[in-house]
Amino acid sequence: MLPAAIYFLAPGQSSEVDQIWRLERDGKTLRQISHQLEGISGLDVSPRDGQLAFTSGERLYLADPLGEQHQILFEATSSDTWQLDEGWLWTQELAGPRWSPDGSQLTVNQNGVWIIDPLENNSYKLIENHIPPPEQLAQIVIHQANEWSPNGERILVRQSYSSGHSWLSVNISDKSAGANFAWDVADVAWRNDNQHTFVGDWGRRGLWLADAILGDEVIFSAELDPQLLVGWP
Repeated sequence: MLPAAIYFLAPGQSSEVDQIWRLERDGKTLRQISHQLEGISGLDVSPRDGQLAFTSGERLYLADPLGEQHQILFEATSSDTWQLDEGWLWTQELAGPRWSPDGSQLTVNQNGVWIIDPLENNSYKLIENHIPPPEQLAQIVIHQANEWSPNGERILVRQSYSSGHSWLSVNISDKSAGANFAWDVADVAWRNDNQHTFVGDWGRRGLWLADAILGDEVIFSAELDPQLLVGWP
């Protein structure tokens, strides 16, 4: 028996677009529980009550653990697409829902990073993308929420540019930003002290420990070379 049902995205039974599938605790019963025409672009499960937050088209939905009782939480205001000279495609599409550790709030990316409170039915923009005129696209900055701190007070945000990317932590209460790291990150995870992060860096060997607020960083282990995932219990 599984400790809980497992959710994942895979092509639907009658279409090629991704839908939500639920594998029951018996490890055998598998059901498709979404049937969105535009498919599902992002999914997260609330750690508090198992509610599903998912994005489809330009809407963020809330549903119960069985995929029923849909509620629209947020609608995108723009779907402008920008093409950089290097051929990379940047969009302002709605994507990447992530529940806070206590399941009370959500982040979602749409022309920046939004914070959404489903219970109060309100939202605000935490940090906005910088979209310059087409002739100045080298100055573009795209922000995407990555990981909540364990206490839910800060969010790691990935900043992407035409020439690379960096990371910073943002306080969700006053929108103040911590240190900005130009990491070539394989993956990153918060330490339980809510201030430090473990970082696997493509450009530097070893497992690094970085202060996401003050900016200090030290090599935690020169022997480890994490390239796929950094985790902390």
